[in-house]
Amino acid sequence: MPSDRREALTVVAGFTVVATIMTAPLVLHLASAVPGDAGDPILNAWILGWDADRLLHGLRGVWDAPIFYPYRHTLAYSEHLLGIAPFVAPVQWLTRNPLVTYNVAFIASYVLSGAGMYLLVRWITRRRDAAAIAGLCFALSPYRVGQISHLQVLVSGWMPIGLWALHRYFQEIGMRVASARRVALWLGLFSAAFLLQALSNGYFLYFYAIAVAIVVASELIVLGHDRLRAVAGLSLSATSILIGLLPVALAYTAVRQEGGFVRSLGEIAGYSADLTSYARVHYRAVVLRRLLPLGPYEQELFPGFASIALSVVTLITIIRFPSWAGLTTGPSKRIDHEGPTLRAGRGDGVEVKGDDGAGLRGSHQRARHLALTYAAVAVVAFALSLGPEPSAWGHRFLETGPYAWLLSVVPGLQGLRVPARLATIVILGLSVLAGMGAARLLASTTPIRRRLIAGTIVLLVIAEAAGPFPLAEFNASGRSHDRLAYRWIAESGPGAILELPIAGAFEPYTLKYQVATLRHGHPIVNGYSGYGTLLQEFLAGPATPLGDLTRICDALGGVRALGVRYLAIHGPEFVDRSAPRALGTAIARCTDEVASSPQFGETRVLQLKDWSAPPPVDRTRLRRLRPDSFVARSSALEERLPFAFDGNPETRWLTGLKQTGMETIEIQFARRHDIGLLRLQTAQRSLGDYPRELVIESSGGSGAFRELYRGSVLPQLLQGLVLDGIEIPIDIELPTNDTLTLRLRQVAETRSWYWSIHELIIWER
Repeated sequence: MPSDRREALTVVAGFTVVATIMTAPLVLHLASAVPGDAGDPILNAWILGWDADRLLHGLRGVWDAPIFYPYRHTLAYSEHLLGIAPFVAPVQWLTRNPLVTYNVAFIASYVLSGAGMYLLVRWITRRRDAAAIAGLCFALSPYRVGQISHLQVLVSGWMPIGLWALHRYFQEIGMRVASARRVALWLGLFSAAFLLQALSNGYFLYFYAIAVAIVVASELIVLGHDRLRAVAGLSLSATSILIGLLPVALAYTAVRQEGGFVRSLGEIAGYSADLTSYARVHYRAVVLRRLLPLGPYEQELFPGFASIALSVVTLITIIRFPSWAGLTTGPSKRIDHEGPTLRAGRGDGVEVKGDDGAGLRGSHQRARHLALTYAAVAVVAFALSLGPEPSAWGHRFLETGPYAWLLSVVPGLQGLRVPARLATIVILGLSVLAGMGAARLLASTTPIRRRLIAGTIVLLVIAEAAGPFPLAEFNASGRSHDRLAYRWIAESGPGAILELPIAGAFEPYTLKYQVATLRHGHPIVNGYSGYGTLLQEFLAGPATPLGDLTRICDALGGVRALGVRYLAIHGPEFVDRSAPRALGTAIARCTDEVASSPQFGETRVLQLKDWSAPPPVDRTRLRRLRPDSFVARSSALEERLPFAFDGNPETRWLTGLKQTGMETIEIQFARRHDIGLLRLQTAQRSLGDYPRELVIESSGGSGAFRELYRGSVLPQLLQGLVLDGIEIPIDIELPTNDTLTLRLRQVAETRSWYWSIHELIIWER
């Protein structure tokens, strides 16, 4: 076997052993537990399972993941993990267990990070021992201890691989006689690594680009010639990366526009690093927590004593030593394509193939230049990680930081909540410096001392990351009665499912519903992701129509109008164990809504009848009536009624008291109109204030009123929630009429909710 291949296999095997030991006992529970907690890891396991399913279909429909029905592009509510899924999809296809798939990806993230950093530092130092130490510093950084629930943060190994390829690209460009084939090879490898890193974590699309920009600028400074050629190649690379990311950008842009998914400046500042965060550790780092303070969530950024100490060795060497023993990379003159090689029998020497030794002297300068480059990567990332409002010990020391400037000019950056995750880039730079510092310490010494020094460093790195490794159990296959219920649904035809109980915030049962979609294939209204939906919050909130058993049939009609065909009631998940029976009894009266209701143990499934909406009004032929063309009166707080017609959705008319069934609004027109559409616009803060039963009547002036509409407005309200979550329309279409007076009557009662209208808009045919 060629030595390069044997070395690669040895490195991968070695880091696999290290990862398995450091994550023990995970390898013994691949199918039944996940690292950390049963929140984000289960979400990511489900995402990988969904991605694997879509890979079998050429990624068709990948963005419309089966959660948060009927919203679109729901995969983009969180990380899509498309840079990880292709590598572990075969595991999902074979095992059909998303936990196994996730855990394989989790362990592999350590291997990729360690082996990737090994590759970069091996090229810089030409030392296997120094490269292994750098790989351990990167893969076992104490920062990762607090991030074990975030697979996307742990998958950072494409970064050093991409930088290695980028350096090789510039090295090839700098040759006296550059090979076009090798130039294209290294540029292609860099592009692929960057794309995979960006597709693994949306944060790193931005954060890794900072490191790449610094390295590119540094390489262009020392290139000396062919800069235009290098820039042209990089432009081609950037174009190919942007084309590869275009479908992702379009999906996330659509989601942000539709849902308004951006982070506030206060939220971004709250998840930025404090200056002291880099001296804080996670409580599971059992050695370090005896020496350093613990950090709050996302603030445990300490990179490790070993990385810091070895980086200091590198920086001292830059200042004090004119040459670098043991560091010979990147010759300034032509050197054989494979570069320097290790002398037989010595781990600290190099054999330079080329000119009269000038290449060796040039390589010393090259090492100094690379050290400064990666020091700059760490410093810039450190400064940016402090966020838009840099602070120390909890107090701002600058009005605004450089991250605030990036927020104002970089598209999409406002969607990232945690600038503190730039710590990964800080650790990337420090790990390279640590490898160079290790090479300096290990050079020109006896083999025994070299082994002693290397062994001590390795033990220190491992000790810093050592600690109890928590596992959260999760039953990916679900309860037996749930499996029977889902099997019946799968055999009963297509349609969305509303799962009860439903929660607006995180509840473990939501992820159980979510993982089950990988088996039954139906979309669900429920879901857990980086963002939620207003529909789920409303159905789970205090104003939920599902909580009023006297009007439960109206609620079923509302969800039917959305296209929901099944209601699954999971008895064991209810806090009040009597609630499922009471709900079932109430629903039994809804014969107009329910087609069948089989029982599977403690799980009941309601198959709802298809929704048949009346023919829609042709809205292209409607004309909006101006508020000055009519006079309105109300039975309650008439002095506030003008707020319903002022064009300002922030103001509203309201009754000020609970609904009693006696509330009215009467509108008198100057002439007769054929009213085609009435919009009772509401807002998020008023969702509970919808009229429980509305009657709309019309009079042509004779005094007698004709009924145009009677019933619940829940179908229109729920459709409005999905259509516009800010200015929520309740659109009521009316049959042909001849109206001089229009009367709205609210004829039901509530326990506490008002009736309010933010904007009342009228269209005539």
